[in-house]
Amino acid sequence: MEVSVIGFYGNDEDTRHKYIRAEIRDFLEKLNLSQHREISDKTLRDQWGTLLSENASSTDTDISLSKEDFVWPIIVMLCGTNVDDRCFEEFEEETVQDVVAEYGSIIDYHTQRFEFVSRVSFDFDQYRSQRGGNRKTLRKQFAEAHWSDYVEELGLSMVSDTETREIVAQLIILKVLRRKEVIKGIKDGVNLDN
Repeated sequence: MEVSVIGFYGNDEDTRHKYIRAEIRDFLEKLNLSQHREISDKTLRDQWGTLLSENASSTDTDISLSKEDFVWPIIVMLCGTNVDDRCFEEFEEETVQDVVAEYGSIIDYHTQRFEFVSRVSFDFDQYRSQRGGNRKTLRKQFAEAHWSDYVEELGLSMVSDTETREIVAQLIILKVLRRKEVIKGIKDGVNLDN
């Protein structure tokens, strides 16, 4: 991440936004995130602009923004649920549409909940260390074998249809595991831990 000064001539806001969005697209390209349709350079520009302008009129000089403040909107966009998500390609399209329509907020909530993400990640790392093979295949096998371990924590025990309960749990697990790698790439790319 870097701070840039972009010079503008005139007062044309559309031109100004066009250049800022081009810089954001370059930044996303450097992080290998340009292929993720769920990340919008326009939305990022709007959110980052709001973040910078929130305290613009304050005279408090102790206000600071961190890299995390700027990276978090990207992670939230990546964790959002939509029917085109590659995590859902293992399931029938109609089933995914129904599940996302009814359980989308539950999927979003749990895929962004730190404690749950940590538990699934830890469990998967142990599962993977005991087996060899392709990461994608192992993720699918793990979700199929262990979805029932998370039903209570996900609040899905109240869902009477076992197939729906299984699909929602597996979608959440697959989404957590797939996003884990992408988020690690973002953190490494912006040197977040330093």
